[in-house]
Amino acid sequence: ENNVAYCSSSATTQLKPITPLSYDWSALKTAVNAMETTGGTNQAVGLAWGWQTLLQNSPVPAPAETGITTYNRVIILLSDGLNTEDRWPDYGNGSTQTTSGSGQFPGLIDARQKLMCDNLKNAKDSKGNTMYMIYTIQVNTSSPADPTSTILQYCASSPDKFYMLTSSTQIVTTFRSIGTALSQLRVAM
Repeated sequence: ENNVAYCSSSATTQLKPITPLSYDWSALKTAVNAMETTGGTNQAVGLAWGWQTLLQNSPVPAPAETGITTYNRVIILLSDGLNTEDRWPDYGNGSTQTTSGSGQFPGLIDARQKLMCDNLKNAKDSKGNTMYMIYTIQVNTSSPADPTSTILQYCASSPDKFYMLTSSTQIVTTFRSIGTALSQLRVAM
């Protein structure tokens, strides 16, 4: 059970500030290496912040766009497991939640994530084109392995944009594959 105090004056420093989009690879590597685990998975939070980094008027604004270039707004959502409770352990996990004495009901984390994925997939630009492309990656190194995440499969823009990895060593190859696909998309436009 995770007892990290997120919203108190004695809050942990485990949660780091969001790093804006950048080409400063050294700063990005430093930010990633400074991250600490807290014991839970809440993909919906990561998805929401990923979306925010692609918006012009958000807390972490995207770089300014010009009218000359066509932009690809891509979210790559990587997770090491299924959605689980994190901050509020009394309410269960992402697929099943329990309240005191009232039994179980469908997981709200997955439902919230599904709603965000629907909104992202249905967002259109002024020309009617889909605004966002979503890649999802499940890194499943547990023994026994977690089941395949149906919410990650659902959120991917198409079945070929969902990746199931069984080793952390596959991450670099997967990102390289996504980068190659995005480069080809740029050339084709």
